[in-house]
Amino acid sequence: MLKASGLWKQFWSYAYKCAAYIHNRIPNSRTGEMTPLELWCGRRPQPKRIFPFRAKAIIHIPIEQRGKLDDRSKLCQLIGFQDNSRGYFFWDDNSKKVINSNHVKFIDFSANEQSDKMKITTLLNKLELRLGQENTEGICDEQDDALNNLTTVTNVEIPTSLTKAKKLNWDKWRAAIERELVLFSEMDVWTPVEK
Repeated sequence: MLKASGLWKQFWSYAYKCAAYIHNRIPNSRTGEMTPLELWCGRRPQPKRIFPFRAKAIIHIPIEQRGKLDDRSKLCQLIGFQDNSRGYFFWDDNSKKVINSNHVKFIDFSANEQSDKMKITTLLNKLELRLGQENTEGICDEQDDALNNLTTVTNVEIPTSLTKAKKLNWDKWRAAIERELVLFSEMDVWTPVEK
């Protein structure tokens, strides 16, 4: 395993522990259907957590260990599994350090997650939604007609204060204000408040 990975001989202890970890979590000819971990500890292994030695992974760099403009993650290689936690040991080739982390995404094995998301999206797209028995075509036609009958007005100065509005076509502005107030009261949208 170590020779096939191309890592130095100094990693023999990590390779040995990784091989033992994987061996204890897969069934073999002596244990039959059960794994050695099930026989020894009575708990089932989690196959989703088992990855091959030197699997490429992107690990998260905690905010305490990076600056504001530094990378938030780095590419590393799996060299082992932590014994008493859900974490992993990684080799960072750039800094030449062993890093332990449990905030990780394995590059070669993330396709399964994407395909599951795609399956859910496909199922959601197949769902048939049935809304009320409304005549939506008629409503759309009415809206299209109303939009087509609109006249476009260009270069109209919209007043920003009441005094400016009184200077420019005050009678038309006053009629528009009154029309809006009538619509608001008909729809019961607001209640006027005395000053």
